Amino acid sequence: MIVKKWFRAKLSGLIKKAANSKLLQSIIWGTDETKSLKPLDFFKDSAGNNFKRYEGLRELVVPRFTGVLDPAPDPPVVKSSEILNAKNAIIAMENFIQIHGYSIKGKNILEVGCHGGAHAYAMIELGAKHVDGIDTPQYGIRQTPGKKESKETIDSQSNWLKQLREKTARLYEKKWSCSVKDNVDFFDLNVINLNKENTYDAVMSWQTLEHITDPRKALDNMFKSLHAGGIGFHVYNPFFCINGGHSLCTLDFPYGHARLCHTDFENYIQFYRPQEFAVAKNFFYYSLNRMTLSDLKYYCESVGFEILDFIPWHMKQDLGSVNKKILLQIKTLYPTVKVSDLLSRSVWILLKKPS
Repeated sequence: MIVKKWFRAKLSGLIKKAANSKLLQSIIWGTDETKSLKPLDFFKDSAGNNFKRYEGLRELVVPRFTGVLDPAPDPPVVKSSEILNAKNAIIAMENFIQIHGYSIKGKNILEVGCHGGAHAYAMIELGAKHVDGIDTPQYGIRQTPGKKESKETIDSQSNWLKQLREKTARLYEKKWSCSVKDNVDFFDLNVINLNKENTYDAVMSWQTLEHITDPRKALDNMFKSLHAGGIGFHVYNPFFCINGGHSLCTLDFPYGHARLCHTDFENYIQFYRPQEFAVAKNFFYYSLNRMTLSDLKYYCESVGFEILDFIPWHMKQDLGSVNKKILLQIKTLYPTVKVSDLLSRSVWILLKKPS
């Protein structure tokens, strides 16, 4: 029943993305459907390129983006939907790795970028033996307007995450009569500083790799932390896709975050969104890496991983969101980018540490 719900939700999401893709195509190719979004003005970058801005495009690309600008509720609030989304993600992951002859059942697992713990708890519910979850309080601070990193704010964010994880565990127990807390441990730790060897059977992450400042170092540490024959599974939202700027760095024209150089990006945010300038600039430089699909493959193989599978998920309709001009503007700044980087909103990668 849960698997069927996941497929229905997936289908609904694909239909919505198809509708969004059609609208994005109309914006780029200039059809009459551009009337659905109001043209604003033009932004001119330092190279003399003009970019037509559209009202509502940011909401189209990153729905409910304004949520990241609102203060996080304190104490934190946990919604049942967040746990259900995590449970469905774990079911999908388990189904996928089982095709390759693997399972999380009975395994010791490291989750990188665990946030509120919903994925970690869901893995325990599905049969994992133990999960260690790691995350950095600094990531949340960098997304919060008006906050700066200090011992006080780091301690405060760490305590907030602890409360969030405890509430998530209690909701699990109350709503699904499932005790998951005893088999999960959480740590404030950046994976770049991970220092474990031959400890885990699997390393997992969801929407985390794109936020790591040194992905090769992170993958090397993950590799070392695995037993021989252990696996890694990661869901990656690349910088170069249409929504790769996330909430804070998505602009008002398609692929804007990747089409502007750093100086022009700062000028754009300063002029059009001065109230977001500090936090958007911080996020742009310190929370988004510029790893292409080929970079990700190279880093994985260079540290010793065998790539068992590599799936860039995108819809054919998204091809209409790209044209030659956009590709060349991005390649001027990032020469190794390919069309596949621009179309891949999500990437699944399954890795193995050789026996």
